[in-house]
Amino acid sequence: MVNESENLLTINEACAYLRIGRAAIYLLIKAGKLTPVRVEYRYRFLPQDLRDYLERGKVQKETTS
Repeated sequence: MVNESENLLTINEACAYLRIGRAAIYLLIKAGKLTPVRVEYRYRFLPQDLRDYLERGKVQKETTS
């Protein structure tokens, strides 16, 4: 369910949020790592999807005993 309080982000806004270039965004879409929302012929992104992508990419700190 889409949270109505969150606005959809454009490609450029998603790039700024993730601090990556446009080509990288398209590669992430092609690889299935980011799922955009199609609005007519343009891609848009839910901010929560971008946060989820970053969360999945976190490296877990190893615990030493």
